[in-house]
Amino acid sequence: MNRPTLTSFRVLLSLALTAFAGNASAAIHCGMRHVERFAQGTDAVAHTQVWDITADGGDGCRVFFATNDGLCVYDGIRWSNYHPEGNAVLRALRYDTETGRLYTAGVNEFGYWKRDGYGRLAYTPLYRNPDFRSRSNDFWRIALETHSGRVYFQCREKICIYNLLSGSIRELHPQDAFRYMYEVDGRIYFQDSATLYRMGDDLSREAICNVPSRIINLVSGRNGELLAAVEHAGMFSIDNEGRVTPLNAATNALLADAKIMCCRRYNAELLLVGTTRRGLFLINNDGSANHSIPYGQQLDNSTILSAAADERGNIWLGLDSGVASIDNSTQDYYFTDMRLGQVHGVLGLSDDRMLVGSNKGLFLLDSDGSLSLIPGSTGSVWELDEIDGRTYVLHDLGLFRLSEGLRLVPVVTGSGVYSLRRCRNDRQSYIMSTYSGISLLRHTGEGLQFVSHIANYSGFTRNIRIDEKDRIWVTVLGVGFVRLTLSEDKCNVTDARNFDMATGTDNNVLSTRIDQELILCCNDRAYRIDYVTDSLVHAPGAEQILGLCGRGGVKSIVQQDNRFWYVAADGTGYVERTGNSLSRCAGILEQATKERISSGFRAIGTAGVIGFRNGIGFSYGGSTPLQPVEVGMVAAQGPNKTCYHRLGDPMFEIPASMNTLRIWPIRLPPGQQLEYRIASLAPDWQTVRIDEYLQVPALPHGRHIVELRAPGAADPSDIRQVEVWVRPPWYISWPMILLYMLVVTLLLAGVRSYYIRKNRLTQEEVLRREKERREKELEQLERENLLKEKRISELEREKLKTDLRNKDKRLANITMNSIRRNNMLNELKSEVSELMTAEGPGRIKTIVGRIIRQINIQLKDDSDWQLSENYFNTIYDGLLDRLRANYPSLSQTDLRLCVYIKLNLSTKETAELMNISPRSVEMARYRLRKKLGLGSNDNIGSIFQ
Repeated sequence: MNRPTLTSFRVLLSLALTAFAGNASAAIHCGMRHVERFAQGTDAVAHTQVWDITADGGDGCRVFFATNDGLCVYDGIRWSNYHPEGNAVLRALRYDTETGRLYTAGVNEFGYWKRDGYGRLAYTPLYRNPDFRSRSNDFWRIALETHSGRVYFQCREKICIYNLLSGSIRELHPQDAFRYMYEVDGRIYFQDSATLYRMGDDLSREAICNVPSRIINLVSGRNGELLAAVEHAGMFSIDNEGRVTPLNAATNALLADAKIMCCRRYNAELLLVGTTRRGLFLINNDGSANHSIPYGQQLDNSTILSAAADERGNIWLGLDSGVASIDNSTQDYYFTDMRLGQVHGVLGLSDDRMLVGSNKGLFLLDSDGSLSLIPGSTGSVWELDEIDGRTYVLHDLGLFRLSEGLRLVPVVTGSGVYSLRRCRNDRQSYIMSTYSGISLLRHTGEGLQFVSHIANYSGFTRNIRIDEKDRIWVTVLGVGFVRLTLSEDKCNVTDARNFDMATGTDNNVLSTRIDQELILCCNDRAYRIDYVTDSLVHAPGAEQILGLCGRGGVKSIVQQDNRFWYVAADGTGYVERTGNSLSRCAGILEQATKERISSGFRAIGTAGVIGFRNGIGFSYGGSTPLQPVEVGMVAAQGPNKTCYHRLGDPMFEIPASMNTLRIWPIRLPPGQQLEYRIASLAPDWQTVRIDEYLQVPALPHGRHIVELRAPGAADPSDIRQVEVWVRPPWYISWPMILLYMLVVTLLLAGVRSYYIRKNRLTQEEVLRREKERREKELEQLERENLLKEKRISELEREKLKTDLRNKDKRLANITMNSIRRNNMLNELKSEVSELMTAEGPGRIKTIVGRIIRQINIQLKDDSDWQLSENYFNTIYDGLLDRLRANYPSLSQTDLRLCVYIKLNLSTKETAELMNISPRSVEMARYRLRKKLGLGSNDNIGSIFQ
């Protein structure tokens, strides 16, 4: 549905400024009611003919429409469309409160609809024309006779009578042709040709009167007479004698030209009469027509085919192209005119006229609804103020006074003026905020007079307030407030103090007055000024009011006695104070909120007035007493699946995979707002706007109670509950819990077995590692022992080498000693031999001879050799023994030569030891080589290795 068009019923404007009783039992004051057209492509009734309407849906929450496209249902929020199994064209509706059936009739069939346990409509056909190809039956009317248990369905050719008890259908045929059938106070009437009949209990016919033209409908009159709406003639009264009397000649003249298409009683005083050419008439019981909706722009020049009223007094019109509704449930009125532009200010005058300031200029709205632009006012008018009987216009070009001749008289020009505030102490002084700063004005006998521009401040000045010390508080959106302290003559700013209290948003920073006290609001908190400490302190009372003024940021609050009108991000409304209690009424002037609102409310008389784009809204507060919110349908949504709740069941049990809950509430207050809470999740009520359904996503498993109520409803009986049990997900169901326990047990057993095995393996590993460690230690010990043994062997070898060296040295010493002894002995022998040759006494010769013998004995003594041989064998591992074994032919002299060769003694040294000549040594070496089997080129030393 596109944004509805705001239209006004152009009657006296004063009617809009009078108190209005908006309930169904009071007379309608058309004034400036809102007409909403449902004729756009997104609506179920778009571009279709609507033949009948009923709001008797059993619960009072829905309006039903018989259309060419089937049955359309509107529950105040959403449209639904239902099609019978046969032809979709429906002509008539009738609801039976006893059976809960909605009977429908149309082309070639009739039947009934009834809600199932899930809140959905289901259709049951009762009759289908078997001869529809040759003769069509177009059923136009349905009547219910409760005392006989019969339902009547009328078409031109017959009346079908359905018996509720037996389910049988009986037909009643006309003498000529049935025009229409009527139900009045439980009795059935019908028009056969030009004669009006009353049907008896035995289905007999009682003629009442003749009416040449077609009677569109019969309704009961005030005094028991019948009131007949005759198609081309108007409204007539038919008394008990069958006399037909026009109700009102003047009205009938209008109706005759207009051609009546429908007639329905609105209340005990008024009838709704829809026409082809003149729109809707509201006819009194005496036939007078006080109000009408003219055929024209308001109804898109559409014929009114049907009309009805719902439980709140709203009027519904079925057109030949869609549906229109007239809001009669609130005390809201509208004036719209495309010439207005964006309305900023409204001011009521004493003669029932009104001044309207907009971005296009200053307009005069006359008491007859005519609108005119005041000459010379073109431009933006930001505000209108009345001071001591004089009207001041805050204009884009400056401040002007409106003269008695409705001319603008300049007071201050040169800069646009936003606001004008009176000082609280110096009552003759006024502070004016302009495009270029702030200025001081004084009130004299001739009105406001400019004093001077207030110096030392050039900041933001659009929204200002004055406190009790005549200090200026400037509202800075998104930041907070700036307090300006003025000099004694108020011509200079002596101090500017910032109060940066906002959190970056500009929707909830505002200043207002509550009970004459300046209140500063920021971030949903309210503050007042403590003049003793010169600081801002919390204002609990004002904060409580602020908390009820909507969600998402309050833009303005205006007090009117004990009523506080507000504009918030989620709509407009007011908070009513009664004693110490507060109540909220939301959805006021809802149609205005669909346009652009540029300023807050103004209190004019007992009304709250607000300007919007191309219009003005008037509200006197209150509305038709609200019925409790009802639940139309409940469903659980899951992946590609929807499960509906049987409304009669105490609890809605849903699986965890479908834990998104959808609730279709009906019978919502204006503004379509709803409060709900789920105490198991959050104790606070939440306010939401319902466009289709309330969705609660991701409900955790367990038991939850979803509570619904209209905003501000305090009576516990007005709360509706939906109890939901979200089953635990499959993975925490009892079978799964048992499975988990089994699995855990098995896991524990497995873990235990694993750890036992692991411990065993660990122990084995420890033992293996210990064994390896010990083996490694043994190997290490063995290696160390081997190293030690090797070291010992090396030491022993070193010792042996040392001993060998020592023995070599000793052997060498022995040998050398032998050599020296032999040399000495040989020398002695030589010398003694020289004595012997000398001539001397014989005794000398004897002694010398004996010495020589002894020396020869010593030279031939082998004891030194035996000792040397033993050392030699020891040092060289038994070399001499091996030589004896290997070469048995070797003599003792050969072995001695071998020793000397091994010792690397020279030939001379060898000769001296052997006491032979060197030549003899060479010969002995030659013979030794022969015995050893060595050639002349062979190294004899190699044999001793």
